[in-house]
Amino acid sequence: MNIVILGSNGMIGTDMMDVLSKGTHTLTGLTLDDIDITNKKDVNNLKSIVSQKNNSASHPINIIINCAAYTQVDLCETNKETAFSVNGIGVGLLAQFCKTNDITLIHFSTDYIFDGEKTEPYIETDQTNPISVYGESKLMGDKLIESSGCKHYIFRIQWVFGEHGNHFVKTIQTLNKTKSEISVVNDQWGCPSWSYNICECVLKIINQAIPFGTYHLTHPEGTNWFEFAKQIVKSLNLSLKIQATDSDTFKRPASRPLNGRLNAGKLGAYDIVMNDWTLSLNQFLNNK
Repeated sequence: MNIVILGSNGMIGTDMMDVLSKGTHTLTGLTLDDIDITNKKDVNNLKSIVSQKNNSASHPINIIINCAAYTQVDLCETNKETAFSVNGIGVGLLAQFCKTNDITLIHFSTDYIFDGEKTEPYIETDQTNPISVYGESKLMGDKLIESSGCKHYIFRIQWVFGEHGNHFVKTIQTLNKTKSEISVVNDQWGCPSWSYNICECVLKIINQAIPFGTYHLTHPEGTNWFEFAKQIVKSLNLSLKIQATDSDTFKRPASRPLNGRLNAGKLGAYDIVMNDWTLSLNQFLNNK
């Protein structure tokens, strides 16, 4: 397979380059310096950009993995134009390009497309109802992919941590240097996911060629931010004390779904299951 990874220097993109390089696929990683997915001319010139980047990439592109996104949830509230441009319009341009050139598009979505009012974990066919600009922009991208008619996988992921980029694990480590005690919400539920595990699953999905569509790609068991923080402190043997609070007390610019848990049973039917999140967290910390 000739695979192009967009956003190859981000948290998921870097791990995707690493994981897929262990297979037999030909890879080309592109960053924002190489291509701006919100620029239609750039997207339409993607083939030539890949050829210039990788002289051996003379074969047709089989798969584009889009790891490029605007993920700063709170900033999306004030930077709406950027959010919808990157997470919505740019994704739509990629989808149209893939449809025209018979390329499979792999894209990552989020639990933020749901309102969090369901009591059970969400399944893929549940009604979407985002409550933030970030969620709205991501849902726009998903819908543009689906309406394009291109061959695609949309993977909904959440609470991602990894070697590269900013995330909750790094935040706790940083706060430990300057704080003795912090408060963390205990009423927002989801599932921490190691980016490396996500990429390993994507490789399996590519190799198995499972049916196209939308899938929830996350660990099987959920938790809340408070318990997640306590596990990080425990795993790293930090002195930081964690106190529980709730979302009404700890206000943020963007609303978060209180229940963002995702049911990954649809992928489980293909024997694609991520490890328990506590195990993955410890593996990540040990690998560092």
